[in-house]
Amino acid sequence: MAEAGHRVAIISTDPAHSLGDALDMNLGGGSLVESPYVGLSSGGSLSAMEVDPSSALKQFKGVIDDLVGSSVSTGATSSQGGIGSTLRELGQVFDT
Repeated sequence: MAEAGHRVAIISTDPAHSLGDALDMNLGGGSLVESPYVGLSSGGSLSAMEVDPSSALKQFKGVIDDLVGSSVSTGATSSQGGIGSTLRELGQVFDT
């Protein structure tokens, strides 16, 4: 797609981090890296990133915990309590 002129981003959550190997690029920085090899002649671009799934999950759960804690500490109304309950349930899904 990049060679066809499109801007493309590919993100891998594979713990083996094989995307960087496949593209012959260092993707360990945690942000999108533009490939110097793909799409240049067509105006397209290919950016790639490897995400550590366990680290990303820990960060996401931290955000949920902060949101749930905020709704409890502010004396949430019943509708806000529903949001807190939903966030807790979402956190349990990710635990699974």
